[in-house]
Amino acid sequence: MQNLSRVADASLAVMLQRARDQRRIRHTLAVLARLRPILELTGKMKVSLREQDYDKLAVDYARLKHQSGKIANLAAPLKRVVAAGHEIAATANAELLQKLEDMSASVADQKRAIDVLTALALVEKPILTCLAKQFEYLERKLMEVDGEGTSQMSSEGVMKECVVTAARFRNGLWGFICELFKTPAGSAAATSNAITSVEAECVQQQAWNILSKCSGLLERHASPPSALRLQLLTEAFRQFRCLKKCPNAATLNANIEQLNETFCDKFRTDITLGYLEQVCQSAKLGLLAEYFEPVVTVLPSFSSDIALATPNASALTPAVMSTDPRTKVQRVILEARQAFDVIKNTSTISSESKILLHRPLVFTTCATDILQWWRGIWKDVGQALLDVLDIADRTTGGNSTTASAGADVDFHFRAQIIQALENHLRGMLSDFLDQVVAAFIAEITPSIPVEASTTGGANRGGTRVCILLAIVANCVELREKCLRIVDGWMAQLKYGNIDEDAYNSMLEHGRAATSGTRALSNLVQQVEIKCMDIYSSTHAEPLQRILRAGAAEEPFQPHISSSNSRYNSRTSHSGTVSSQTPAALQATTSNPAFSTVTPSDPRQYVFNVLLQMITLRSEVEMSVGEYPQCWDYIRSVADPLTAELAGFLQASVRSLEGASASSLDEWKRCHLLVESRFFLLALGDLMAECTKTQLEDVEKQLVQTKSGEVENTGRVALLNQMKHQAKLYLLALQQ
Repeated sequence: MQNLSRVADASLAVMLQRARDQRRIRHTLAVLARLRPILELTGKMKVSLREQDYDKLAVDYARLKHQSGKIANLAAPLKRVVAAGHEIAATANAELLQKLEDMSASVADQKRAIDVLTALALVEKPILTCLAKQFEYLERKLMEVDGEGTSQMSSEGVMKECVVTAARFRNGLWGFICELFKTPAGSAAATSNAITSVEAECVQQQAWNILSKCSGLLERHASPPSALRLQLLTEAFRQFRCLKKCPNAATLNANIEQLNETFCDKFRTDITLGYLEQVCQSAKLGLLAEYFEPVVTVLPSFSSDIALATPNASALTPAVMSTDPRTKVQRVILEARQAFDVIKNTSTISSESKILLHRPLVFTTCATDILQWWRGIWKDVGQALLDVLDIADRTTGGNSTTASAGADVDFHFRAQIIQALENHLRGMLSDFLDQVVAAFIAEITPSIPVEASTTGGANRGGTRVCILLAIVANCVELREKCLRIVDGWMAQLKYGNIDEDAYNSMLEHGRAATSGTRALSNLVQQVEIKCMDIYSSTHAEPLQRILRAGAAEEPFQPHISSSNSRYNSRTSHSGTVSSQTPAALQATTSNPAFSTVTPSDPRQYVFNVLLQMITLRSEVEMSVGEYPQCWDYIRSVADPLTAELAGFLQASVRSLEGASASSLDEWKRCHLLVESRFFLLALGDLMAECTKTQLEDVEKQLVQTKSGEVENTGRVALLNQMKHQAKLYLLALQQ
């Protein structure tokens, strides 16, 4: 019994012990279950720290603090675990602070670092800490650049560093500053980044010091301007203009507004206009030097080959191949004289051989050179101007009032740039054309007097004055082709980069003489008018000499009667007259046998008039025949000349009014009637309507005089003879 009792007691004791052990195990498991997050979080934090997954580490650290806060009395081992977690967080905090000091880190990385620092809460005001480190670095960098800028670093290098600083300020620091100032300084709102008034003032002052230092260095190293420097400035302008107003930072906002006004607006305008003037002035001097500074070279022919029905077309070559010092404008004048001499010679060919003339390059040389220099200007300034005009086009958002004011400033600046470019191009073109015209006029001023002659001899003064048509041709080329290209540039400046297809279509179909190039077109047209006025005025005197010579032919021109044989005596080509004496002529006119008088040959002046008109028309057509203005220019010269011719015929008819019906007067009337009909036929398309009417009235007045069948037949024969002799002239006129 006692044994049983001992066994039972022992068994119960074992069972109780086991129960106690199981209860202890269950309690331990329960405790471990409660402490498991703390124990696991430190391990996760170690892994996150090793992998630099700071976001996850911050989350785990926050959970660790939360879990440890639930347990009032931690055992010593657990305290060591929590302490290890704090150490891991402190290590991560130190690494993140180093990232804030690393200027190579991206803005996104810095933003994440600040967020993690805020979550870890081991650093007070992490944004302020970040700004302090960034400000310190940028101030130190700008001081180094300013100290080395004059010795070890080029101006472009200094400007690049300043642009990098401005970009970092705008892309990184400005967002942090605005974030820091969201909560007013000294506010009772409890946030991790709340700052005091003193701290706010310090941040604003440091930010402004960096911005003002950066803009000052840019201004100092921007002169003399260049394409690269203007490109760097443009990027700086864009960065500064993108700084929107920061909340609760009145001082900083006022300073930035002043920076935009003085640097992004005024200085941008001054430096851009200065660069544009520098490039245009250099191109202008280069163009003038090319044309007006002496050079020594073998002069090639500027014109295309000229195929003529003349025996020796190489007679002009020695003058062209001269190696004497000449300016380019003198060579152009020489080439123009050569071209118009060829035109003059072809007008005197009295055969039906085909005249093959190719338009000489001298008619486009000046226009081509001007366009080449203008292309050089656009190559230097075009993209730079488009970029500097585009600094506000990429910015969005912000205060509407500020955006509207900026748009007004940019619109005014764009208008200034366009106007300045047009003014520079106009000044360059004006100086060039004035000097070219002066050089051409100097060549034609000492014109050689020509004795009055009844022949069609070459008028050397007139031949030389026609070189002005080369200037007219170049001006027309400028207006019709070159200004279209310039207008395309103006359109790009006005509207920004335009579609390539639209740009090509504009060049093909034209926008010349629009608002962008109207002043240039007017200038070119004034030069054209000036040259055409000089050219036209020089043809009046030669025509008057021809007409006076024609009037002088009358008393000596032989005539025949219906009952006598033909008196074969006429004015020779060299200007000699027949051997018939005035007494014989008077006897002829008083002889009744000569009562019916019909001229046998036309008067020579008729063909001299035709020669002058053909030459005139050929010169103008060769110069500007490819353009619609050609006929207007022909008429502008021909109309007053044909009016002078009609006046001469009308005056001749009036001089016969009331005269005796002598054979000489009849002879004159016959000539005048045939000549009026012939001029209407040959020169009708070169006459104004009033001139045609005047000649028709002359014809009607002469026809009213009764004449016999013989006289009518003689007139028809004379008219046919004149048509036959003038066949080449008519062909030339009708081409």
